[in-house]
Amino acid sequence: MVTAGCYARKSTDEGDKAADAKSCARQIARAKEFAAKRGWRFDERYVFSDDGVSGAEFKNRPSLNALLSAVKETHRLNILIVSEQSRLGRDTIRTLALIQALNDSGVKIRRMTAASLGWTVRAPSFVS
Repeated sequence: MVTAGCYARKSTDEGDKAADAKSCARQIARAKEFAAKRGWRFDERYVFSDDGVSGAEFKNRPSLNALLSAVKETHRLNILIVSEQSRLGRDTIRTLALIQALNDSGVKIRRMTAASLGWTVRAPSFVS
C-alpha cells in the first residue's frame, strides 16, 4: 500500500491568497482528502508543517529539516503531498535541489489541484 504524508507551509507574506487557502491546517486537511481519493494511506507521522515561515528560507525551517531527516533514515513514505510547489520553497535552485533529494530518497511529490480533489472550478462571472 502507498503511504502518503504532506508538507504544508504558510508564509507571513501571502496577502494575495484567502486566509483559508493558505492555512497549514487547511493544506493538511486537503492533503488527507487527496490521499483518500487515491486509496493511499495517510500517515500522520509524515505530516510536516512550517507556519509563518518564508519560502526563501531553507536552513531555519524546522519541519522541512525534520522531513529531510525522516527520508534519510529508514522510512515508508512513498508520496509527499503539497498544495503547490511554492510550499516547498521560493528559491528555484534550492527548491529543485530539494525535490531531487526527495526523489533520490524514493519519495514522489504530488501537487493537489482543485480538479484533483474533484472540485468544480468556475470562472468568475462579471455583471455589468
